[in-house]
Amino acid sequence: MPASLVRPSTLDPALEGVQVPPAPLDDHWTASLGHYLSPSELGRYWLTPSEDRFTRWGDRWLEYSLREELLAPHRDSLSPEELDRVTRQPDYDSSKRELDLILAERAR
Repeated sequence: MPASLVRPSTLDPALEGVQVPPAPLDDHWTASLGHYLSPSELGRYWLTPSEDRFTRWGDRWLEYSLREELLAPHRDSLSPEELDRVTRQPDYDSSKRELDLILAERAR
């Protein structure tokens, strides 16, 4: 093990300015829908062997995708708190009911 860390650019000047992604484990699903998962669920997702992830988690990703479609026409008009109320629901149907409730409250 080296006594001190060596900057990659000193090893290869072509590496100067290369951006390192902030989240080393993100994949398509966690980058786009990971906000629906709790930290423990996210940990379990990453512990699932990569070849089994979609098989084991696909139904969840589908439901989260449907929730995103539900929110899409309203996303810009909802506050962060309202978005949180909708996304924190346990399932799609509950999310739809919560969104309908928020929209009805606004219509009054």
